[in-house]
Amino acid sequence: MTKLLLAITLSLLAACASSVNVDYKQNISFTQFKTFLVQSKPVNVTKDTRIDNPFVQERVIKAIGDNLVAKGFTVNKSAPDIVVKYHLVIKQEIESDDSGITLGYGTVSRHSFLGMSYNFPERDISSIDNLVVTIDIFDNNNLLWRGSLGSRLYDGSTPESNTRLISGLVKDILEQFPPK
Repeated sequence: MTKLLLAITLSLLAACASSVNVDYKQNISFTQFKTFLVQSKPVNVTKDTRIDNPFVQERVIKAIGDNLVAKGFTVNKSAPDIVVKYHLVIKQEIESDDSGITLGYGTVSRHSFLGMSYNFPERDISSIDNLVVTIDIFDNNNLLWRGSLGSRLYDGSTPESNTRLISGLVKDILEQFPPK
């Protein structure tokens, strides 16, 4: 029974995970590209001090470089095959938590129970900030590939939590590159 509950919980968590948005030129063979350069400044960044700072930009550049090197690419600052550019944006979303009727049924030994509750309609509305990272890959100023993913920003971030967040987003995005 606990294995079934664990499987259901993991399935629900996987369903809640964000998926990477990817688009690319389909008539290009990405196997021809071996070297890269990451642009030092973002193309676009929200004027929010949580992400508009050199520490975040360094983390993004390092995460992109580490992931591409792990895929077999090498850095070439003079004549790279591809140039990697990135965007950092904070998007606000509104979240609403509605109340309603709950119905439950359970058994213990030989006894069965049926229960019902009603929650008074209270709407808890809150604003959520999501960091969206977009990575663009160019060849001679032609966009070849784009990947994008967002994740919720939480209050009280630390350098370690920021590094984990950015590294995770970049890793998930670049798992889709090069396209197969």
